Amino acid sequence: MAGFADNYDMKSLNLSQNWVVLAPGDDASAYAAAEISRIFGLLRRKAGLYSGDIPVESAVSAPDGPAAAIILNAGAERARNGYSWRAAPERVEIFGASGRGLVNGAYRFLGALGVRWPEPGVEILPDPGADGVYALTESGAHQPSEPDSAKWRRLVIGRETPLADRMHILHWGIRSGADALILPLEETPPLFAAISGAFRRNGELLREEAERAALSVEAGGWDLTLLIGHRVFAPKELFRMEGGRRLKTFNFCPTSPAAIARIKRGAERVFAAARDVTVFHLWPDRDAEDTWCSCPTCRAFSRREQNRIAVRAAADVLARINPAARVSYFEYVPGNGAAVTGNVVPENTDDETGAVSVRSNMFGIGPLERFFPGTRLLFGGA
Repeated sequence: MAGFADNYDMKSLNLSQNWVVLAPGDDASAYAAAEISRIFGLLRRKAGLYSGDIPVESAVSAPDGPAAAIILNAGAERARNGYSWRAAPERVEIFGASGRGLVNGAYRFLGALGVRWPEPGVEILPDPGADGVYALTESGAHQPSEPDSAKWRRLVIGRETPLADRMHILHWGIRSGADALILPLEETPPLFAAISGAFRRNGELLREEAERAALSVEAGGWDLTLLIGHRVFAPKELFRMEGGRRLKTFNFCPTSPAAIARIKRGAERVFAAARDVTVFHLWPDRDAEDTWCSCPTCRAFSRREQNRIAVRAAADVLARINPAARVSYFEYVPGNGAAVTGNVVPENTDDETGAVSVRSNMFGIGPLERFFPGTRLLFGGA
């Protein structure tokens, strides 16, 4: 078997050889191995070669007879997502700093072969060269881990996303390098006891598939107002003022003691029921993230500060119930779809005249990049 010292600057890969995937027995390695096996089978079929998927064997066993090996290995640190891969004529090595890093590295390798996933449910295979040879756009790559989980890529599936589309969207997100899946609060086990059976089962399937690919499963999204209760039945006095009138459209009044009390009660119910969730996302109403209250009290605060006041009330509860968990808030930064206006203040200050600090268990998130209806892939934090 040729080593990397013999030829590390690979321009192509010959799929007519007897390839085998050697993988450990953990879920993420099995997921990556199955995808490589499946794609190699499709590429060989397209090249007119034997159309079966290539075999997957234990990493501790050697392939029988002459064979080329794709060797997978993953570290055990779940908080890391980096990877490295490199190719030689009869050997490809993919290492992930964690299971998630390994899956990311596997898709980076397949992408170097020309495989593309431009949208959910669409897979584009490259054209082969002669005798089952496929060109490589790179012979290896290294992606260091992102130590700050606030900057991870996150796939958000909104509650309005059709059930039939969700698994396709999740697979697209995994292949696009998402590190975490965010499900709406009421669709996150064990918070979905009151929703219909179809949504409940769909949430279970999404969670299982995400965990197989070593994605973290997180809860929330545009759910901050949900902590108050159903908008139809909640008192109008809890909601924001515009033009001297209280309106139940979009968000609420964050300086209302009654609204903050409801936020805390709702947060306590959610956080106590989902102690296995380590990250919650509490953002203002969707497409109205910068629409806040103009009552006499709220006028002293910018939209940014009003948002922080509301999320901080929930973060106080989370710190008591689950000190290891964190909550994200929508941060107003350039390119985030909302401009910072009003009484903008520095971060991490506690000024009684209006500046609103963030708790240590809070982090800002953005920019929000919309890709498909009901779905966003978040590239990093604010």
